[in-house]
Amino acid sequence: MGLATKCWAPSVLAQIEALAQQVEASKQKDPVGYVKKNASNRLAAITKLAFDVIPQDPTRPEYRQGGTLGDEHKHWFRAKFFQQYRLFFRYHAPSKVIVFAWVNDEDTDLAPVVPDTVQSLS
Repeated sequence: MGLATKCWAPSVLAQIEALAQQVEASKQKDPVGYVKKNASNRLAAITKLAFDVIPQDPTRPEYRQGGTLGDEHKHWFRAKFFQQYRLFFRYHAPSKVIVFAWVNDEDTDLAPVVPDTVQSLS
């Protein structure tokens, strides 16, 4: 897909902002060891997936979920990271748009609630 326009659901942006704040707080407390903290690793993984890995080829077979969310949600894809985390997205190849809709954290179940703000992408 190459260069793609990236769109973000508000919930994903909020999670990224919260992670960034956690990383900054950890950095203030431990300027060397903060990079080993969970929040630092998750933020780095989300950034790499969203800006490097997924845009290279959002059609990769490992992003497909099959019937995990039911047949009505097969158009949603997910990138797995650190065994228990998932970044959910949709893409529209002709317009080169990727919509990042949801990322789970340690307090959420793996089954996402599909946000109304991104359901209309076709």
